[in-house]
Amino acid sequence: LHSPISRAGLVGLGLSLAAVLISLLSTIRDQHGQPDEPQGHPQRDVLERLRQRILTLVGQIMARNVELATRRLDAIGVLGQALAELKAAAQQGLVADHIETSLMGQAVGALLGVAKIRGEDADLRLHAIRLLGEIEAPSAVLPLGHLLIRLYAAPTQRERPLISEVIQALVGIGFPALGDFKRLLPLEEPWGRAAVGRVYAETGDERAWDVVTGLLTDPSAAVRNEVAHAVYRFGKEKALSLVREASDTEDVLEVRGILLETLRGW
Repeated sequence: LHSPISRAGLVGLGLSLAAVLISLLSTIRDQHGQPDEPQGHPQRDVLERLRQRILTLVGQIMARNVELATRRLDAIGVLGQALAELKAAAQQGLVADHIETSLMGQAVGALLGVAKIRGEDADLRLHAIRLLGEIEAPSAVLPLGHLLIRLYAAPTQRERPLISEVIQALVGIGFPALGDFKRLLPLEEPWGRAAVGRVYAETGDERAWDVVTGLLTDPSAAVRNEVAHAVYRFGKEKALSLVREASDTEDVLEVRGILLETLRGW
């Protein structure tokens, strides 16, 4: 019932299996960036240089020295490029998650350290805040939220431009990370509620709608007005629905006026 297999047939079968195995290994090597030659690991070397570059830049940014302000500012710009490379490598599976998380965490920590300190150079703070939004760092949401509330409360003249930068950074990070932002809402100070409300309104995201509409009836006129100025981000129909549903009380009439003003030109 079984046909005998000749020696030549066995050799041919062995060669065929070897060819399949070599092809399979070649495919795996190509997918994972492994070299043919045992002369080091180019991809691994590139990633190691990237890791060292990020750590060096983080160190430069954290070096609080007035004389190094220009160098630190340049370092923030280069760090943005390096983090973009890191994120791309992680998306391709070339960097382990824990390594990406560690490097991102150190970079975010350095940037927040610059952003939060009032004595820091204003340009440094502005660029650090901007980069936090560009890299969409979820861990920066609450620290930036606390900074924004502080800026709303009593900004110095040099800090005023930072308010819009923090708002835009938080909007850049966006949801789902901004879901944690609601934890800042039980605030007695109206400027705190105004800050949180403005960020949520600027997102124009459906997940922020309930918070925004709730703050449009806040006891503080400052809160209501601050939020109303950004409701147009949700679109014309949403804003008009609020205008139609508004009551005729004096405080709501003021909000209605702001809503209509922001909708002019649509």
